[in-house]
Amino acid sequence: MSRILYCMLCCILLFLGVDTGCVREEKIIIPPLPPKGMITLYFRDASRLATRTLNDSLESIVRTIDLLAFKKVYTQLEFDYHIPVKESDIRGVVGDYTKKEFTVTVENNNDYYRYVLLANARKEITAYMASGVHQGEPKDSFLMHIVSENTGLWSTDITNPQYRYIPMCGESVGEKTVAQLDGNEIELYRSLARVDVKVDAGLSFELKEIYVYNRSACGRIAPDPAMWDATQKRFIAPSLPKNLTITDTPTQTNIAAYPVASNSFVHEIYLYETQEQNTQGYAKATCLVLGGMYQGKMNYYRVDFSEIQHPPSEPVLPPGWMEDSIPPTSGEGGGGVLGAGDAYHPLIRNYHYEVAITGIKGNGSDTPKEALTNLNKQLRSELLTWNNQNRNIIIDNNAYSLTLTPSTVTISRTQAGLVSFGTNYPNPTWGLGEPSADWFECRLQGDKVQVTYKSSAALPPSGSEGYFRLRLMNGSTLKVSQQIKVIFH
Repeated sequence: MSRILYCMLCCILLFLGVDTGCVREEKIIIPPLPPKGMITLYFRDASRLATRTLNDSLESIVRTIDLLAFKKVYTQLEFDYHIPVKESDIRGVVGDYTKKEFTVTVENNNDYYRYVLLANARKEITAYMASGVHQGEPKDSFLMHIVSENTGLWSTDITNPQYRYIPMCGESVGEKTVAQLDGNEIELYRSLARVDVKVDAGLSFELKEIYVYNRSACGRIAPDPAMWDATQKRFIAPSLPKNLTITDTPTQTNIAAYPVASNSFVHEIYLYETQEQNTQGYAKATCLVLGGMYQGKMNYYRVDFSEIQHPPSEPVLPPGWMEDSIPPTSGEGGGGVLGAGDAYHPLIRNYHYEVAITGIKGNGSDTPKEALTNLNKQLRSELLTWNNQNRNIIIDNNAYSLTLTPSTVTISRTQAGLVSFGTNYPNPTWGLGEPSADWFECRLQGDKVQVTYKSSAALPPSGSEGYFRLRLMNGSTLKVSQQIKVIFH
């Protein structure tokens, strides 16, 4: 009887997982970890892209790379692991100075992955990884939380303790096994937009200050995939952080002030993405206020991110704004409230925005704050947006070029000047800007511009200089604009 009870007890203990002397020992088999494998990935310096940072020697520097692996689980991509790559492990590629490589050790299994590279974003990714357990988090949700913040100016002075390299992001194409990912090249795109301001030669306006109003103090490092056009390799809209708000009340965080030493201000203004004025509304739209010397005093003018203007409809002004202000007339670009058919631009990552001041007709406002709420009717400007830096003479954001010869013409009372031009843009239309001086006139003649002395004008001194602009249009949209110099002898 006792033997029966003992055997029953052994069976019960075995069921409960307790080892006894009445049964043979069972070994728990732990499957081996997937074998480790070393793979090499390549990436391109962002110097070949549109937004050029600082100068040629600094723009290509990538201090850190963080590799994020997202595994395909059924129909979605989920975060699997993170590998930080040190700067010392990033190597140049012989024969291609724009290309870099690094080697990492990863699990060599048969799962399918999408790799995301974050450059110069170690601070942000480290903070998010420390905020909780993210294994299995969907890719879009994970990347949406990697946000860069900067409440002050984005420093372009490498000696400044606040200086930091611009965060960038890129990802592999499609989902692949680790073996298939080995040797892949990933392109990096900057998370900021660059803005340049230039004043046309010959204008009686000396640029002294630039204010950026309603700018964002933060931005996503990785873009929203819905904002990427894979065919044209460009971003089509801004990728905004969740719950981003921009107030219409100027504060230290949404105003940036830049002193200007000359009439050309380039490689200095870098901004996070923001929506266009049509979405934000005039009071909240990101815009510039330019301050400069005109007729012996400082004047301030608002310039919006908009193309060359055409006769707009009468604007509806926000409450409390200047009621005696009027919208710009034909040819006065950049400032003011536009009609429904005119184009405002958002600020999009990796884009380069060139604001060209092409004319001035009168005094502006006395202070930057007044200019912000006073529609600009005196300063003419044009906005060009670029998504590709590899331009021959001039190129727009779809890689179509404008060529012209020469860029300077000489005329006399009896001799005209000719400028030949061409483009590979489909169905182009052409336009001419207003001459900067009253002693010459220009007219289109097929694929040439004829420049002649204006007989009704007073004879200018020999060596006098003037300027006009040749404009390549797509319908009513400005694509490319180039200034041409005219010299009288």
